[in-house]
Amino acid sequence: MTDLWIRVRVNLFSALLALSKGVESFYIMRENYIKVKKKIKKWHIVIFGIISLLIVAGVVFFQFTPIGYCMSVKYRNFTEVEHNIYVDKPFPYVTVNGHGDLLNIDDNGITTIVKEARNRVSDFFGGKLQSDPVIIISDYMDFHITYTVSLHKLFIYIAISHKYLNVDILAHEITHAELHYRVLNGKPFRSERAFIPLWFDEGLASINDYRKVMSEETWELKSDTTKAKDATKFTRADLYGKYSDDEFFNALIINENFLLCRHEVKKWIDKNGINALLRLIDGVRNGKDFETLYNE
Repeated sequence: MTDLWIRVRVNLFSALLALSKGVESFYIMRENYIKVKKKIKKWHIVIFGIISLLIVAGVVFFQFTPIGYCMSVKYRNFTEVEHNIYVDKPFPYVTVNGHGDLLNIDDNGITTIVKEARNRVSDFFGGKLQSDPVIIISDYMDFHITYTVSLHKLFIYIAISHKYLNVDILAHEITHAELHYRVLNGKPFRSERAFIPLWFDEGLASINDYRKVMSEETWELKSDTTKAKDATKFTRADLYGKYSDDEFFNALIINENFLLCRHEVKKWIDKNGINALLRLIDGVRNGKDFETLYNE
């Protein structure tokens, strides 16, 4: 009887010990669960915060920046007149050009301007254009500009307001697009400025811009002190140092900068020929130094 009682007591003690350890394990597991849950909650908050910031940044970029606005044009209320030509107004509409003239615009008028500008640039480069920029005609931006975005592939956008829509200005921008494409195609995450200086980019584009303000006659008038009191003696050295947008597009000297760049690049092409230009473009695309090629 005594042995039986001893065995009962031992078994009971063992059961109580096991129960105690089980309760202890339960509380340890509960505490670990609470800690993990807190960590998961913190990560949820962090992840939610990151996603929210990305969404806000995306909205700001695509809605409130010019380049973002251009990149999302396919999802906006624009009319696609033709492949890669978008207009923000239904046809026909009346607009005012840069000279203050009223113009009646329809889809045929748009495509005619674009076709003539493309043909001018194509002829200049000696054949078929390699680039196919998205042309966006909108008063969202009251100017004209070419945006080149080099990601996993090359995206080129030409944004132009209605009052600047003419063959000369569009040919100017298409020349930028063609040059950028030939230099950057196959070069992801690079900028055209890593290959060519701003003055050459603008000088080349200005050659296909036939407006009087860009003409050789205006250059001669502005640079010949015997013909105009406000004329300035320009030299090629004036080009250097004008690599930044702020320096080049200074409103006080912008016209003179365009004239100087156009004159310099045109003189170089007249001397060396279009084939030399194409070789220079191919050369800088393949990693050769622009200044070395230009001065050969």
